[in-house]
Amino acid sequence: KPSEEVSRCVVTPMVAWERRDRLKVLDATWYMPNTAEGSRRFVRLLESRVFDIDAIKDTESSLPHMLPRSRDDFASFARRLAIHPRDEILVYSANGFVGAAR
Repeated sequence: KPSEEVSRCVVTPMVAWERRDRLKVLDATWYMPNTAEGSRRFVRLLESRVFDIDAIKDTESSLPHMLPRSRDDFASFARRLAIHPRDEILVYSANGFVGAAR
């Protein structure tokens, strides 16, 4: 059985549909660079915004794809995606990979 925390964070398609008027949907699909998949974007959910981890990643970290250390950097990136502090956000990944989980 999922924990209470996971239950709050993971929603079914029906719940997402019911909340569609107040959700900001982010496509966090990620592919390995220099692959056929990585060279193009696939069809996304309607009105979703691309959450490109490589555009926001912490370039000083020795680990790949880490979120920025600065709250201001993250806030600036969120504003470019028209995301505001009180928005509900749904993040998905089209390829079943870890992009959305990050």
